[in-house]
Amino acid sequence: MPASAGWLSPRPGGTAVVTPAGDIFGAFERGVIDAAEWVGPHDDMKLGLQNTARHYYYPGWHEPGTVSDFGFNRKAYDALPADLKRILDLAAAAIQIHGSTEYHAKNAVALERLKTEYKGKVELVQFPVPVLRDLKKLSAEVVREQSETERDGQEGEHVVRRSSRHRSAPGTISPRARSTSSRSGK
Repeated sequence: MPASAGWLSPRPGGTAVVTPAGDIFGAFERGVIDAAEWVGPHDDMKLGLQNTARHYYYPGWHEPGTVSDFGFNRKAYDALPADLKRILDLAAAAIQIHGSTEYHAKNAVALERLKTEYKGKVELVQFPVPVLRDLKKLSAEVVREQSETERDGQEGEHVVRRSSRHRSAPGTISPRARSTSSRSGK
C-alpha cells in the first residue's frame, strides 16, 4: 500500500502491514494477513491472489491517481533548444499514454478472467457508494494533514488540489478496477 493508504487504513479500522511482494501470497494463505492490496487484476492474478482470496473488492479508492514519472535534470533540460524540449515532452506523454492504455487492457482481460474462470471461487464485490464516499472524505483528510507537514505548504496544497481533481466520483469504477482481495469478505 502506498504511503497515503498506509496512513489512511487505521481510520476506518484497518492496519497496514507492509509485506514484500513475494511474501504476500503465503501470508494471505496462512491467515497472517486478512486482506491484500497489490496493484490491480492483472498483477494480482500474476501474484496468485485469486487462488487464496474468496472476495475481490473494487474499485480502488486509496490512491489519488497513478502516473509514471519521467524526470530530467532541470538545468540540462532548460539549456535545450525549444524543439528538443518539445520532443522530450511528447516522448514522456506518449510513454504515459501507452503504458496506461496497455495496463487498462491487461486489467480488463484479467477482470474478465476473474468473472468467468474463477466464478464460484472468487466473488467480485463492489464497495457500496456510501462506503466510497466515507473513504473519500477520510482520504481527503489524510492528504490535507500530510500536505500540512510539507516544508513550505505549497507542494502540499498542490497535492491536495491534484488528488481531488483525479479522484473518481464515488461509486464509479475506475478503468483499472483496482481492488483489494479478502479472505473473509470483511
